[in-house]
Amino acid sequence: MKKALTITTLVIVAIAGAVMAFAGVTAPKSSATTSKCHATALSITAPSSIARSKTITVTGSEAAVPGHTVKATLQRRKTTATKWVNGASASLGSAGEYSLKWKAPAKKGTYKIRVRVTYSGASHTSATKTVKVK
Repeated sequence: MKKALTITTLVIVAIAGAVMAFAGVTAPKSSATTSKCHATALSITAPSSIARSKTITVTGSEAAVPGHTVKATLQRRKTTATKWVNGASASLGSAGEYSLKWKAPAKKGTYKIRVRVTYSGASHTSATKTVKVK
């Protein structure tokens, strides 16, 4: 009887886990749509080269002014890397613009930067800019 109860419990836990995994993958986030970010044309402006350890300002704007607070986060990665690293972040201004500071690494190389905007779980990224650190 004890083995039957243990096997039944394991089967129930496995089924429950499968249902939760399926529900977690397919369940939509509340109000989380790309249209909430209004990022149909998120612009980004940055210089193409910079001296090591110097700070630049990366600017841009949304094509449409959001009617709610949208967070803009500067992301960077070395061109040979695949993982994006978050940097400075701020809320978009009332006209949909942003201005974020980026301090170039002390190590020479070519880096890619982009801006990611998020609102309530939805997100969108700008085009990628390549910056050479000299």
